[in-house]
Amino acid sequence: MNAVENLTIPIIFYTSLMVGFSGALSPGPLLLLTIEETAKIGAKAGILISIGHSLLELIVVIALYNGLNNFLDPENNLFIVIIGIVGGLVLIVMSKNLLLPARQTIDDNISKTKQNKRSIFIPILKGITVSLSNPFWTIWWLTIGMTYLVWARSLGPLGTISFYIGHISADFIALIIISILIASGRKFINSKMYKYIMQLCGLFLLLLGIYFVYFGIKHFFL
Repeated sequence: MNAVENLTIPIIFYTSLMVGFSGALSPGPLLLLTIEETAKIGAKAGILISIGHSLLELIVVIALYNGLNNFLDPENNLFIVIIGIVGGLVLIVMSKNLLLPARQTIDDNISKTKQNKRSIFIPILKGITVSLSNPFWTIWWLTIGMTYLVWARSLGPLGTISFYIGHISADFIALIIISILIASGRKFINSKMYKYIMQLCGLFLLLLGIYFVYFGIKHFFL
């Protein structure tokens, strides 16, 4: 089934990479965990947390990919319509939180983390448990992630692999860089720069969300 015209593996890879950056750099449990663990074990925290996070997401991708067998056939356009529209709306909501001036900055996250030094699990296990405990992570995979898998699956196994590699590459790149900067004591990413990065990510999510909704509506009339 050719779900999206002119869709290519590079497009899947680079757009999933950009969406991944938006999530990895957003103030949230995974970013806070990276800051916290970096203060304890140094720059290696970023890669260890990313490994745990990516292992969990590999399981999710395999499970969802196989589960799509029951839905993705030429006669079942309704499923594609629903997840396209829902995924697009979720992206648009996410973009609003990034485009508006954020009250919480990366400096706020660092100061909050310094007040709470408790640690129970090793970084790889924390990368898994923190992701599982985040409801927004589950919502993301059931909407945006599912939509991407529908697109990627139309290109065969390589399409799905490119989506997964692009997605987890964003986590590895972002969290490793943040860990290195924090461990070295350098503040190249100050509050103002961080806000601009978030707004750029928000604009990308907004445009992609609009396209997701358009994609769903378009398939409604097929």
